[in-house]
Amino acid sequence: MKRRGFTLIELLVVIAIMSLLISILLPALARSRQLGRSTACKANLRSLIQGALMYADNNDGRLPSIGLGYGEDQDTSVSWLTVMIRETGNSQVTHCPSDTSPHWIQPIPELNRVRTNSYGGQAYLTGEVEGKEEFNILTRIPRPSATIVWVEIAEVGPYAGVDHVDPSDWLPNLKENAANQVFVTRHLGKANYGMADGHVEAMTFEETCDLDMAQSQIPENLIWRHNKYDPAIGW
Repeated sequence: MKRRGFTLIELLVVIAIMSLLISILLPALARSRQLGRSTACKANLRSLIQGALMYADNNDGRLPSIGLGYGEDQDTSVSWLTVMIRETGNSQVTHCPSDTSPHWIQPIPELNRVRTNSYGGQAYLTGEVEGKEEFNILTRIPRPSATIVWVEIAEVGPYAGVDHVDPSDWLPNLKENAANQVFVTRHLGKANYGMADGHVEAMTFEETCDLDMAQSQIPENLIWRHNKYDPAIGW
């Protein structure tokens, strides 16, 4: 009995079906990988926020300090980086698996140093911002569940080498200026944030900080839709 092979048309149909399946599956696989990295990032932030809470318990309620600024000066001994690695016992906890910054290897031109961390604290909780000094004490934060402690920092530019961000510098173009300091879309259009009550949350930038420009008078009278950076507001 003579064996019948595939015709050219049949082969083309099979190839077309396989190509269609691949085109459907690849984005799903890529999304799945991104979700897995986001989950690992959340685990890191959860460790960091728990470390910060343990640090506060042992230091009269005070939250960790900062030591890596926007200029040449730096003091890693007082930076939360040193403290959190000690508190968590994990030197990898400061590196998000989705962080592809070139500055892990290449020095940041503006700072002449390499990147050491994917995450940063925020200045309102350091005790160094005028009018916000009290919020370095954890128990003085009115709404811990709506107050950000840890963010994902930008991968390029001078802020790629710091250990904190400064929301007071973002007005009047909030998202544009914040994006110089915070990587606001690292995980499928969102970023992960560690909150003062110990939980971690993925949010768009507008869910963390959004100003009603039509109703606001800058800088005298600001009407916030959301401001999870300023502990005095915290929603």
